[in-house]
Formats: sequence, structure tokens, C-alpha cells
Amino acid sequence: MTEETPTPPEDVSLIHALLLDGRGGATEMDWEQIAGWKPEMGLLWVHLHADNPRTGRWLNEESRLDPLMAEALWDMDNQPRCLVEESALLATFRGMNFNRGAETDDMAILNLWSDGTRLVTVRSAPLRSVRDMARALLVGRGPRTIGDLLVTLLGRLHDRMEPVLDGIEEDLDRFENQVLRGDDSGIREPLLEIRSELIGFRKHLTPQRRALQELTKSRPSWLLKRHQREFREVENLVGRFLGELDGYRDRAMLIREELNNQIAERMNRAMYLLSIVTGVFLPLGFLTGLLGINVGGLPGTEVHWAFWAVCGILMIMAGISLFIFRRSRLI
Repeated sequence: MTEETPTPPEDVSLIHALLLDGRGGATEMDWEQIAGWKPEMGLLWVHLHADNPRTGRWLNEESRLDPLMAEALWDMDNQPRCLVEESALLATFRGMNFNRGAETDDMAILNLWSDGTRLVTVRSAPLRSVRDMARALLVGRGPRTIGDLLVTLLGRLHDRMEPVLDGIEEDLDRFENQVLRGDDSGIREPLLEIRSELIGFRKHLTPQRRALQELTKSRPSWLLKRHQREFREVENLVGRFLGELDGYRDRAMLIREELNNQIAERMNRAMYLLSIVTGVFLPLGFLTGLLGINVGGLPGTEVHWAFWAVCGILMIMAGISLFIFRRSRLI
């Protein structure tokens, strides 16, 4: 098996092909063995890398899939959806992209098709849930049927989202405590990033929930009722995630409003202080300006102590202004 890595080589098309033994184990297959596979040989799971021309050739020419299904499997622009047609299931889901350089809300795409005997999955980026499932099958501790495989895979795909959302909640808790202490340093940009992530998560998870609802309602014949119940549990989990995202969005908005209020309050205090200073020095400036006019007849120009007298008058006027401001409760 070719293990999923953060940066898979571009020439890797077949990530793994596993032939399930029905007892929780599986054996690996290569392209030649895949070409010779028949349903009576066992259940087959083929997992492919989308960014490779070989994947497209196999889907369109060798997979024996309907051309529309093959094209949909290779399309990495799909939003989450689910289509059940007779015994075939075609679906698109999104999972957390933990690969280096990926944005948190840049969720990886997983397209899948199955008729109950064969599962074909195509991904845009490595997914830990897929890797863990393949490892479990290779050591004999995996699912036994395609239905069990789908249920477990989708469950793990969504379980990976919970720690990410918990991390967002911890960040919001920290920001709230900072704002309550009056410390807004280093908050605005991370808060903006969190709001962007929340928008991205909600954009993907809203149709994902609808896809799970459709899968629960229109299950193909090879999915059992217990699978239906388990898919409903996954749907409820996504619904809880959406509720949490709404709560986080509201908290982020409140934190931003409080930040803006604190900034406005500081600006108001600064403007008020400038107004007080202006009120104190305005009459002093008027008097000094009057004494500085270049005309004859100014009193005290010939008296050596006149400067100090003017300084004393200015201090008295400043004291009177401050007394009036204090009496009026302006300071």
C-alpha cells in the first residue's frame, strides 16, 4: 500500500487498492489485479489521488463505471452532496485538511462511489481518516462490508473536526479574557482569521449535512437499517457542529464590538483631554497674542518686572479655568 503523506508524489495515482476478506482484514492489489477483479473475488476498495492524469484515464476507460459517474468522481469542484440511483451511491464529502501549508478551513474533498461490492474513492488531499481505515484493514481490525466501511469512514471523517472546533473555542475564550482585562494587543488579526474560518466551515458543513440527510433517507439496498441509524448519528454530529459554529460566530462578533467600543472609548478620552487643554490655554493664548502685537502703547514695555507680572497673571487665569472646570465636574 502507498501510504498517504502530506505531499504525495505527483505520479502517485493509486494510493491503495484493498480486497476485503469479510473478516475485518484486507490484502493489497495493484493495477493489474484491479483490472482482473470480479465481484465474486470479494469486496474491493480503490482509493485514488485526483491530481494525476492516470486517475482520470482509469475512471473513464478502465473502471467500467458510467461515464457521468466517472466524471463526477474526478471532479474536485463538487460541493458535498449525495445521489442514490438504484443500487449505486455517488457522494461528495469534505474532511479536515491537516497537510502542511493548508488553511484550516481549506477542507479536503472526498468523492466516493459504490454499488455495495466495490468502493471507489478519490481525494484532493491526504485524509487521516482514510489512512487510519486502510491501516486497520491491513492488520485485520477493519470493517467487514462496504456499508460498515462507509459508516466508519464518515464517522472518523467528522470526528477529526471536533478538535479543530474545540481549538477555535479556546481561542475565543482567551480573546474574551484579554478584552475584559482591557488588553487588545494581538487580537484583531487572529480574530479576523477565526471569522474567516467559521465562514468556510459553515459553507462546507451546511451542504454536508444535507448530503447525510439524503443518504439516510434514500439509502441503497445494500446498506442496512443499522447503517441508516449510524449515518443519522453522523448527521446529528454535523448539526451540532453547525450550532457551535453559529455560537462561535456570535461570540466573535461580540468580541469585535467590544474591541471597537474600547478603541472608541480611548479616542473619546483623548479628545476630551485635548478639549480640556484647549479650554485652559485658549484665553492664555489670546492674552499672549494680544501682548505680542507690534504696535506702540503696550503697557509695561519699559518696566523690568512686567514679564514676571504677565506670567503671574497667566498662572492665575489658568488656575481660574481649572477651578471652573473642576466645579463644573468636567475634570
